[in-house]
Amino acid sequence: MLNLLTVLDQACQSKDWKFAHSLECPIFKNLKPMILPNNARALLRMVLRTSKNKYSAEETKVFDDLETHINEIQESQGQLDRITLTARAVKNYSGTDVDEATVSTYAAKVIHSNVPFSLIPC
Repeated sequence: MLNLLTVLDQACQSKDWKFAHSLECPIFKNLKPMILPNNARALLRMVLRTSKNKYSAEETKVFDDLETHINEIQESQGQLDRITLTARAVKNYSGTDVDEATVSTYAAKVIHSNVPFSLIPC
C-alpha cells in the first residue's frame, strides 16, 4: 500500500499541514504503530481544530446545525457503545480541554450521520 503522502503533491501537503496535520501529527507519532479509523481521525481533527479556534463562525454553525439522531442511536446499544468509546478515546488522545460531552456530540454527528469529511483538504 502506498504511503498517503507519496501521492499528494507538495502544495496539498502544505495545505493539509496548516489545516490540521500539524496538530495531529504528534498524536499519531505517539500512537504508532496503531492507526486510528477514519471516523476517529475525522473526530480528532474536529476536536483539535475546535480547541485551537480554527473554525470560522460559519463552519461552526453548519456543523452545529447537523442532527445527532441521539434517539435512534440510543436504541442501538452497539452503536451507542461505539460512539461513546470513540469519543472517549479521541478525548484522551487529543489532550485538549474540549469536554467529553462535546466530543460525544461531535462523534454522534460524524459517525451516525456519515458527514462527508475530507481527511485531506485538497
